[in-house]
Amino acid sequence: MAKQIVKEIECPSCKEKAELKMWDAINASLNSGLKEQVKTGKIFEWKCPHCGKTARIMYPILYIDMLNYFMVWFGAEGKCDPELYQSMDLENYQFRNARTVNELMEKIAILENGLDDHVLEIQKFSIVQAIYRQTEGGKKGPVPGLMLFRQMQDEDNILFTVFFQNAPAQMMRSSMNSYRQIEKDVSANPSLQKGLEDSKDKFQTVDFQWAKNAVQILGAQKQG
Repeated sequence: MAKQIVKEIECPSCKEKAELKMWDAINASLNSGLKEQVKTGKIFEWKCPHCGKTARIMYPILYIDMLNYFMVWFGAEGKCDPELYQSMDLENYQFRNARTVNELMEKIAILENGLDDHVLEIQKFSIVQAIYRQTEGGKKGPVPGLMLFRQMQDEDNILFTVFFQNAPAQMMRSSMNSYRQIEKDVSANPSLQKGLEDSKDKFQTVDFQWAKNAVQILGAQKQG
């Protein structure tokens, strides 16, 4: 069962000791206030009672969405305490790892929208590769460093934010037609998820590296 934990920490600015209140889990379906704090990253913001400075203090947390049937674990892979969810009916749930706050917020947004993160990660990978080719590896334009799903613009378009290594971030739109085509390829190739299913960790990592491997598998199958 989720509970609040109080820990004494040292302020990064003034070095004074103060209390930090943390949650080991957030049930988004039962606490809308904490849900919004997780989705914006504010759950990790801490204000020092001595100097008034605000710092971002990261700690492990399990995000549970009972309406959309998914959980996202933010912390070391394989370290989520089963006691946080073992009393629940886990049928139809998806379990994901998130290693950064950006990944945590992105996974929540993707799964809340009823999208498949396997498909989106491949879509993101393909877009980043296309930009890289168009700029000839950065010779004719900025190099993309990170791409995140933001929202559904409408029923036909998806919005992403692209962060570049040497230029301001940009919003980018991609069509649902592209998403649906990739979805067909993923559905026709169950072997893409075999490694995830065989994993000892209930919480699966579906990220850029997974997409890179998946694209290689899809490419090899089409050539063969």
